[in-house]
Amino acid sequence: MNRLECVTETMRFVLNSLSVVIPDWLAGQLQPEWAKRYGPRADDFHLPKASQQRLLYAHQVGQDGFWLMDRIEADPQALFLWQLPGVDMLRRVWIQQFQRVDDQTLWRTEKEGGLPASAKFISSPYDPQARYSRKNTTTWVGYKVHLSEMCEPEQPHLITQVTTTVSTDADLDALPQIHQGMAENSLLPTWIPAISVRPP
Repeated sequence: MNRLECVTETMRFVLNSLSVVIPDWLAGQLQPEWAKRYGPRADDFHLPKASQQRLLYAHQVGQDGFWLMDRIEADPQALFLWQLPGVDMLRRVWIQQFQRVDDQTLWRTEKEGGLPASAKFISSPYDPQARYSRKNTTTWVGYKVHLSEMCEPEQPHLITQVTTTVSTDADLDALPQIHQGMAENSLLPTWIPAISVRPP
């Protein structure tokens, strides 16, 4: 998801969550335009195309999220909602994507308010551990998968171990976990190459 899809889908996620947990309370908070804005799954194809329109749309989504959190904060009977994963996700995403200045909702940018590092940046309310990463010319949001295989001469090359890490972890950091997993299954190679670092 891009940032605009993420915040729109986060609102959809929290509204769907609240509709299950506390439907009567939510019914009293819903705004008429929310059904159209958050009913369908967020899709960049259906979001505004022009940059100024996208910015206005982002501000509107931000205001909707803050308005909903204000209603939760103002209602003593609803304070338990902060413990729900959907509401907590709304709070976390809004901290990263928006800021409030003199009651104005502002869309964060690198220059305005700053953005968190990719190792902490939430890209999807449904998979908060997925992170943006880059390796050489390849970029993605998700995870890293490390595959180990047999490499004996004249033998089939079979996958012997699979390790998944967050995408922002360095490859070298995964080696101890990989070797431990192989050792637990008696699949350590007869020779493990030493890792050396050449001086600059």
